[in-house]
Amino acid sequence: MNWRGRWLRARACAAMALAGVALATVACSDEARSPEEVAPPRGTSAGAQAGFPLHVWMKGNAAPALSKADKVALESVLRRIATFAPPGYERWQEIAADGAAAARAGDVEAVRRACSACHDAHRARYRERDRSRPLPAPP
Repeated sequence: MNWRGRWLRARACAAMALAGVALATVACSDEARSPEEVAPPRGTSAGAQAGFPLHVWMKGNAAPALSKADKVALESVLRRIATFAPPGYERWQEIAADGAAAARAGDVEAVRRACSACHDAHRARYRERDRSRPLPAPP
């Protein structure tokens, strides 16, 4: 709901309250909103809401390390990503290992290329078949 919609709703609720309408409390509460109007908790991604473990893990670990160009964290993250390879995903582990080696060498652009190569090779199939797959426990 945009600012105008919120303003109109607040005004209508205030008018009902002034008029003494007993249902104003219920009509103006969050419970009365349709599910589309109730926003998810701040900071919650769509993937977390839908139960996509890899999405949540990537947003919480890989994205921050890459955005900060933290070479040590990137190497650790990419070594961990290699352990997430589902059966039948050729080169997943190899691409992640190449990315970890690039991070160790300090080449963040090569890390980005490794991320893109893995996403290009596996993202569509993973989303279709394995999106809800739980992640393996850390070694």
